[in-house]
Amino acid sequence: MKEYKLIPYSIIKKATSGNVKAIGKVIKHYEQYINKKAVRPIKDDSGNINLAVDDSLKLRMRTKLIKEILNFKINRKKNVK
Repeated sequence: MKEYKLIPYSIIKKATSGNVKAIGKVIKHYEQYINKKAVRPIKDDSGNINLAVDDSLKLRMRTKLIKEILNFKINRKKNVK
């Protein structure tokens, strides 16, 4: 099973506070996933169908990710003993 690196908590916390560099790191982390999900069949001039990244869809997905990052609320519970 493939292991995925997690985004460090410090980056998430900065990103949710609006730090542009941290948001960029989160986007970079998900870039391959976004590219994979944005692939669509496209017909060329000869009528052949090829798979290509739909840049419009990719942009919408990145924009949605940014909105969700900025709306994300971190709720850290303190250990109660």
